[in-house]
Amino acid sequence: MPERFLFVGPTLPDAAKLLADSNVQVLPPIAAYDLLRLDPGPGDVIGIVDGYFHHSRSITHKEILVMINRGVRVLGAASMGALRAAELDTLGMTGIGEIYADYTAGLLEADDEVTLLHGLPEHDYRPLSEPLVNMRATLAAAERQGYCSPATRELLIGAMAERPYAARCYRAMWAVGRDLGVNEEELLQLASFVDGGAVDQKREDALLLLDALREPDLPRQQLPSLRLSRTLFVHGWELENRGEVEASTSTWISDLAALRVCQLLATDYPLLHRNLVLDWLADQCRQECRLPQAGRSSAEVAVDHGEHWGLYRVDSAVHEVFLDEWLTEAERGLTPRQQLALFLVRSFRIAPSLTWDELALNALRGTPAFARARRLAAYATAVNTKLAERDHSFHVDLIAEKRITEDTARRWGVPVRQLELAALDRGLGSAENVVAAGRYVHLLAKYNPEEVRFEASPEPARAC
Repeated sequence: MPERFLFVGPTLPDAAKLLADSNVQVLPPIAAYDLLRLDPGPGDVIGIVDGYFHHSRSITHKEILVMINRGVRVLGAASMGALRAAELDTLGMTGIGEIYADYTAGLLEADDEVTLLHGLPEHDYRPLSEPLVNMRATLAAAERQGYCSPATRELLIGAMAERPYAARCYRAMWAVGRDLGVNEEELLQLASFVDGGAVDQKREDALLLLDALREPDLPRQQLPSLRLSRTLFVHGWELENRGEVEASTSTWISDLAALRVCQLLATDYPLLHRNLVLDWLADQCRQECRLPQAGRSSAEVAVDHGEHWGLYRVDSAVHEVFLDEWLTEAERGLTPRQQLALFLVRSFRIAPSLTWDELALNALRGTPAFARARRLAAYATAVNTKLAERDHSFHVDLIAEKRITEDTARRWGVPVRQLELAALDRGLGSAENVVAAGRYVHLLAKYNPEEVRFEASPEPARAC
């Protein structure tokens, strides 16, 4: 059954109570990568009202588009949701309410129109300032009912717009009004109106979004015919934000972090990576070329497929200089097919600079080796955290690159000068990636060399 989610905070602090009789899951204000970690599927519906923007990175446009591309319905209203919907409504996001409409029409432009200073979640996000959109709606209502003139409304709103969002409140509005020469009687009339008739436009729009989330069948969405580019950034975001809590340490570890542990520490990982790549390429050949392949190994079929694609000619490839950078001096004495198999494994990509980590993740998820890698990643995190608590000058990023490369080369049994090729054999892409990933497990591996040794052979986990 499709699921429904709502990201909300100070705009509607009582949202959980209002939705108690529904199947909508109420979540805190949204931040970058929350959607990827939530991992919704086709048919699910996400409502966005509030979002972080200062202490945490804001939800990215691309992340929302990834969800829409998956078939997830994304609604936005009132605050961050209205901003993103106004920016992405032509690409499939659905906007709801007056604030969204005003941004779309160009009547509102500044992001801080919807922003306010507020208390902590445990204090129900107690407001400490007033959003400018609410002030606009309140003074517009006051003008319609004769409590102020159009000139006074424009003067006061203009003055509030010039103030930082945290300094906007009605008490400040009255003080600014006096400084600007607004008639005292008119200010008193306005203050009396605000005491009993202030408009909370953000709340009203958020309630409309709640109504939409309660609808059993939302109106069919008309999506533009576009293809989302799965860039290097999107690829990384998706992998880094999928994972689970490691039970023994109660530490959330991403699948990508566990994979990096396998690539760095598993003794048999080069063989696993080689088999995965050559099997995949052989399958591609069987599907695309449809040539008789009975009795032939994946390596043989994969090497032939490279010729089918025009990358080389098998009988003359060893005479081409392109192989030189992919092989060690000793490997140049291998047979042509062996050399080409090494080239295919080491150059394997789905796009420039983008290795296919999903290939390994699909093979490893659910195996005892992957569970062990997740535990090792959690232990490495604990080691680094404890050292940082004892020595405030320590950070893993400050560990010298030379130490990482030398210790990794020693662990892998290769000369440092061959670390680049050894990294390719493990699907890590480059020596730079080895250093970046290796910093996080360096201390654990250095001082616990036997405990971190394991094999990554993807045998499925068995139920006890």
